Amino acid sequence: MAKLSDASVKVLSGVGPARVKAYSKLGINTISDLVYHFPRAYENRGDIKLLSDCIPGNKAALEMVIGTVPKKTMIRRGMTLLKFTAFDESGTCEITFYNQNYLADKFPLGATFRFYGQVEKVGRRYKMNTPAYEMIIEGEVLRPLVPVYPLTEGISKNRITADITAALNAISPELEDYLPDEIRRRYKLCTLPFALKSIHDPMDYESVARAKRRLVFDEFFTFALGMSLSGQKRREYGAPVCDNNDIGELLNAFPYELTGDQKKAINDIKNDMAKDTAMSRILVGDVGCGKTVCAMAAMYIAVKSGHQAVLMAPTEILARQHYSDIAPIFETMGFRTELLVGSLTAAQKKRVRASLCEEDPSLRTDVVIGTHALIADGVEFYSAGVLVTDEQHRFGVAQRATLSKKGERSHVLVMSATPIPRSLALIMYGDLDLSKINEMPKGRHR
Repeated sequence: MAKLSDASVKVLSGVGPARVKAYSKLGINTISDLVYHFPRAYENRGDIKLLSDCIPGNKAALEMVIGTVPKKTMIRRGMTLLKFTAFDESGTCEITFYNQNYLADKFPLGATFRFYGQVEKVGRRYKMNTPAYEMIIEGEVLRPLVPVYPLTEGISKNRITADITAALNAISPELEDYLPDEIRRRYKLCTLPFALKSIHDPMDYESVARAKRRLVFDEFFTFALGMSLSGQKRREYGAPVCDNNDIGELLNAFPYELTGDQKKAINDIKNDMAKDTAMSRILVGDVGCGKTVCAMAAMYIAVKSGHQAVLMAPTEILARQHYSDIAPIFETMGFRTELLVGSLTAAQKKRVRASLCEEDPSLRTDVVIGTHALIADGVEFYSAGVLVTDEQHRFGVAQRATLSKKGERSHVLVMSATPIPRSLALIMYGDLDLSKINEMPKGRHR
């Protein structure tokens, strides 16, 4: 049974096609992606100050009573002001909102609000422009720390906060802590449900610190475990021997010379794939260092040796980017290349899935590039020679393992932009083979 966490964000109430498209720009496609979209900072709105204690030009949280009825003024075509005053025991502040006349009824006279924003002082007068605001209602507790998320056009701060809250509530019944109690006690870690709740809706900075510690532990733990699972394949015999490894045709397609590190990584891949034990290699390097070229070499060798090549990316945007970069080159070489992502129609997905297990070589897909759609039920490969996963963002252990099961004894290559010292890599990867690209291609800089 499919988990709700793997479902599209469109299942959330109020999330339509436009917002789905906006979320995809942030790399958010599923409920899980949304829950793991962590704040970049927090606004400390629980530290309430008096107007007289504010430092002009700095942000502050204030509890003030609405003192005048909001007044709308048009200062020029296309520009309106909404002004009113609010006060606390130390003074009065003029509040101004620009082009937001719809807020006029939001501030009833005599109501108490918590305002957060930059406080200015002109003479003896205090001012705040477009502050964040929350009505204080007796019996209701306002969150002291308010998360600040990375945003994009079409996704507001309030919208993403509401959607993340809805996503957390939706998956809470199926959210289980996979770490045994013994490990959590040994490393003094909080539970996963507590960590996810606290990272998005913390009561204090201590709970944020506890949540971060657990989530950082999970990143390293799942990464190491995932690599270990992939590493087990190298001990499996019966992998496809891909020894047709003259990649001169591929290299001629690039208008530049490969770096020394790229050449070394490709030689490592050639040597691995020429054996009947499954390659299990991690390719580490900064974004832009040319890891994809090395992955293309592995894919080229697999297809030239009579097998298929698979590349799985964590987001649809990245999958489409890989497809637009790789497909034109491979198709000039006669490789049939397809894209398999969640946004395809049912008919399109059916056609691609059928071509992946087609017995007729002239109709069979040679290279497929996609997202989580590659591990969906019904996706089978005729002869997967190499499985490549792009770890530029985050894949779960289960997702990578599921892909590996679809290509039993296939060669495995994982690309990662995570900077890891060699000493740590040796500890984390165990028997995995490691290739690192430190050089950047000419014209590119870190």
